[in-house]
Amino acid sequence: MAAFSGSTRKQKADECLKTLKTNPEWGAQLVSVDDGKYYRVMIMGFPERAAANAACTALRQKPGFSDAFV
Repeated sequence: MAAFSGSTRKQKADECLKTLKTNPEWGAQLVSVDDGKYYRVMIMGFPERAAANAACTALRQKPGFSDAFV
């Protein structure tokens, strides 16, 4: 859904996760990658890629999520 790097990566990832957690249907999680060099915010639990793509398309319409990806 989103990936963050740079000196404020954890803060930005936490903010993104907090926003996503307001929707209980999304099983949003924070994942540390490469020993904390990157953080990914992931939405899990879609039965197939097509469902994930559809949800991502809808999420991109919301402010702050135009760069969301599957």
